Amino acid sequence: MIINSGEHIMLDSLNQSDFKILTSKVIYSMTNDSLNIETIDLLLKSELNRKELDLEYNLIFKSLFDSLEIRTNNFKTPFLSTRSKSTYLPISSALEIQFSNITKTVLKRILLGVFISTVLVLGVIACLIYLLKIIKHQKQVAEVKNDLISNITHEFKTPIATIGVALESIKSFNAINDKAKTKSYLDMSGEQLQKLNTMVEKLLETASLDSDTLELKKELINITELIEKLVFKNRMQTNTKTLEFKDTDSEIFGSVDVFHFENAINNVLDNAVKYGGNDIEIHLTQNSIAFSISITDNENSLTQAHKNKIFDKFYRIPKGNTHDVKGFGIGLYYTKKIIENHGGTITLELGNNQKAFKISIPNG
Repeated sequence: MIINSGEHIMLDSLNQSDFKILTSKVIYSMTNDSLNIETIDLLLKSELNRKELDLEYNLIFKSLFDSLEIRTNNFKTPFLSTRSKSTYLPISSALEIQFSNITKTVLKRILLGVFISTVLVLGVIACLIYLLKIIKHQKQVAEVKNDLISNITHEFKTPIATIGVALESIKSFNAINDKAKTKSYLDMSGEQLQKLNTMVEKLLETASLDSDTLELKKELINITELIEKLVFKNRMQTNTKTLEFKDTDSEIFGSVDVFHFENAINNVLDNAVKYGGNDIEIHLTQNSIAFSISITDNENSLTQAHKNKIFDKFYRIPKGNTHDVKGFGIGLYYTKKIIENHGGTITLELGNNQKAFKISIPNG
């Protein structure tokens, strides 16, 4: 037992001495070791590649004994830097990395997201604009519908009331004995019925234009004679305005549907008489391609907004609740459709104190 105790004491003393030697070697190694900066550089590059970061950097290690650098870039612009605070670094040493501003790299990474977000935002804005456009269009359609109902009410009410008064007058006196008065009332009723029939025909003609079933029956006619007849007709219907036809020396011929073409030109002349100035001029010219008709008057109260809508169906220049000039607002719409069906064009030009409707139709 005594021997055993001595053996234990010897073993303990040997272990303690060995431990002291080993400890001194570890401490000596830690205090005298230095970092392998090339190895750190390889590890750093590997980590940056794993993170898919393309950065230019400078790796700098400084200690009391030496200073090592790995430079991949000489920064001319302000750069970012950071230092390691690891406790495993040797005493009085520092490991620093300097790197370029990564704003550009970050922007590249989020570019796809920014692009998609921008597209979505623009899509939402476009949808809102389109929605507002539809709402505005629906509002205009509602206003046009209300104006049409109001116009039809005023247009139809007058002839119907006149016919009613004429029939009531015939009942009120001895129609057999006063044949002259009876005839005047009947003529008055017939005239008002003709007006009603004309208005209904205009509405039906407009409906036929929208159904794409209109067929033109073209024939070669004397355009000069037709214009002269229409000018004379409108001249007889006004006492306050002058219509002058500036025709050419030679007669002009064209291939048109006589019925629809006559109505179309008459609508423009009627519009000039109703809404134009006191002096109306009509010019007719022809070249090798087409013949042109210009109807000009010395009045221009129209704005650009009116010009853009004047050929729209049922559109009338707003005048509040006044109806001093009769109409449905379909005359110029009808004219435009007929001219276009002839392969021609009609435009409105606004100038100083005048406006001009210009019509051009191919000769053939």
